[in-house]
Order: sequence, then structure tokens, then C-alpha cells
Amino acid sequence: MKFEGVIIIILSIGLVVGIFFLVLATLHFRRCIRLLEALNTNLANNLEDTSREKELLLVAKRPLSVTEKKFFTLFLEGKTTEEIAELMHVEQSSVYTMKYRIKKKFPEKFHLPF
Repeated sequence: MKFEGVIIIILSIGLVVGIFFLVLATLHFRRCIRLLEALNTNLANNLEDTSREKELLLVAKRPLSVTEKKFFTLFLEGKTTEEIAELMHVEQSSVYTMKYRIKKKFPEKFHLPF
């Protein structure tokens, strides 16, 4: 009878450990999915600039950073501030700040289409 109790305890511990590793594997899988989504987004954002974008980027007084180019592309596509904030996983105030910083890099008399 003592052995039956010990066996039940050992099986219970094994079950708990198994559940723990299952949860851990699930969390790792979700993290991997998020990383793959981020890579997919980066690949899409690194596609070659359109000729219109290239022309506009040549007018800039200072070169745009990689992040600024991503926002610049979204602005040119006509996306709203809310859409850009959601796509880039940032607050709307960050989108306004990025728009301001991008505009500062262009001549004052030059009118950007956003």
C-alpha cells in the first residue's frame, strides 16, 4: 500500500512537469511566430523604393534613416496615422513625431504630399 501512494505521487509529479514543459513549448512557439511575422514585415519594408520615392528622397537635405524610410513609404501610400501606428506597433504620437522629423529633412519650400 505504501508503494501505491509513492507511485501516485511520482506520476502526479511527472504529470505536472509534463504540463510545465508543454506550456513552455507553447510560449516558445508563439514567440517564434511573432519573430517570423516581424521578419516578414521587414522583408516587405526593404523592397526596392519606387521611382517616385527615389525622386523625393533625392530632394532631402539629409538622408533618411531606415525607420524613417519605412514611415515615409507608408505616408506616401496614403495611410492614416491610426493605420501606420497599428502597422508599426507604435503610438499615434510617435507617428506624428516621425512625420515632423521627416519633414525637417526636406527643404522648407518643398511640399511633401502628406
